[in-house]
Amino acid sequence: MKFAIEGVHRQFFRKHQALEVEGMLTKAQLNELNLQIEKGLEERLNTKPKRAFQELPTHIFSYGRDLFRSSDSLKKIILNSQLAEIASELIEFRPLRFGFDQLYCTVAEFYKDRDDFNPFKELALKPKPLKETTCIQGLLCGLMICLSGEEKVVEEEKALRVTQAEKTEEVAQTEKNETVIQEEKIEKIVTEEVEVEEIIREEVKAEEVKAEEVKAEEVIPVVEAYSIFAKKAGNAVFFTPELPIDFSKLITDDSHRYLLITYTHSTAIYYMEENDPQTHVPKSLGYVFGDRLNDKFNPIIYR
Repeated sequence: MKFAIEGVHRQFFRKHQALEVEGMLTKAQLNELNLQIEKGLEERLNTKPKRAFQELPTHIFSYGRDLFRSSDSLKKIILNSQLAEIASELIEFRPLRFGFDQLYCTVAEFYKDRDDFNPFKELALKPKPLKETTCIQGLLCGLMICLSGEEKVVEEEKALRVTQAEKTEEVAQTEKNETVIQEEKIEKIVTEEVEVEEIIREEVKAEEVKAEEVKAEEVIPVVEAYSIFAKKAGNAVFFTPELPIDFSKLITDDSHRYLLITYTHSTAIYYMEENDPQTHVPKSLGYVFGDRLNDKFNPIIYR
């Protein structure tokens, strides 16, 4: 799907420093992205299939940087020039270099004070702009994609009136049943993984062919939201590096996953930033503080 940026979108972006786009990714693209992210994490965390997101949130965050390096499929989606083109149109600047990508998973309220569980404890103390929480100087735009999750629905009180004894018995039986079901599901999923991936790839290809056949550009659908954390899977928020980000929104009982993609100036520099939990990650690529980002590891993706 090709989006067209109009003057009203730029005006909104200039005023609010953020713009949420509905349906940025199709269902097939979203499924493929989530599947490849999970596979990438499984390999990095050395976990069993479908167990990656059961790891500690701190581990997921640590290993969730630059996921595009995990596979060609992720590289194709994350370094998509059409996404970069929208960013370029909004900030009215080109060329754009790829900065980094980062996976964010919400953390339950119960664990908010646990250092071993909550990777956002320090970031959530007060809103900070992206440019103050990342080790790259020269950031121009960020893109936060909602990968999955739904807000919890509060049920009527009647449905929740169960005695403590019934609850205890019900929970114990449910946990037992869920354990058996989970093991059966994992075994089934592993045996069918190749078929599932093939179906998803076919859906993505079909949608790409269909998109190419559509000549008319669509007007971009906008949601007037000031948080960069969209609630609907597939929606995405473009935002400026100066916009204060409230990371406390990631500490919630509503389960969501997000992928951040950043775009930088062509002459962006890697430097020490104490507020960036991942500030030393680029060193694994051979970068040292003061280096300019290069085309080998951080390519120009829109000219």
